[in-house]
Amino acid sequence: VGLSFAESERGRAVGIYGLLASIPAALAPFVAGALTDLVSWRLTFFVTVPLVAAVIAIVSLAWRQPEGTARRTSFDTRGLGLLLLFVVPLVLALMQASEWGWGSTAVLGLLALSAVALALFVIQETRTALPLIELRLLKNATVLGADLVIFCAQFTKLAVLVFAALFLQDRLGMSPL
Repeated sequence: VGLSFAESERGRAVGIYGLLASIPAALAPFVAGALTDLVSWRLTFFVTVPLVAAVIAIVSLAWRQPEGTARRTSFDTRGLGLLLLFVVPLVLALMQASEWGWGSTAVLGLLALSAVALALFVIQETRTALPLIELRLLKNATVLGADLVIFCAQFTKLAVLVFAALFLQDRLGMSPL
């Protein structure tokens, strides 16, 4: 959005983008609850497939390179691999820790692997010409502060949505819908 719109149009474009992004976020819990109640919770994982396919098709057809920007000539596949090697073991460890035990070899091993992958990811991103994530932007206190606020807001929102839904179903006996 920042690259595609002139500075005078950018505020409005970001506002519209925010509005359009909020609609699916607001509808998702209702749709997931209805699917879980009426069909199966497993279907919730497949609903996004046609939506993502539609977005890919629309972007592929409508994309135009913004003026004054260079076309990206390569992709940081090593950075992506390290990012996945950081996130996947971390999520698995956090999800399974209550069952396997926080002190279990599996959980501690996954957390260690995740930490090493994060360190390697940071090294990779600072040394590559076209990084997956521009870590140098985090040197700016305003950018870092804004990113931390957004992270905390998204983390809190996710925690509330997931744990509130589980509480309402498991403790209060409500249906997913």
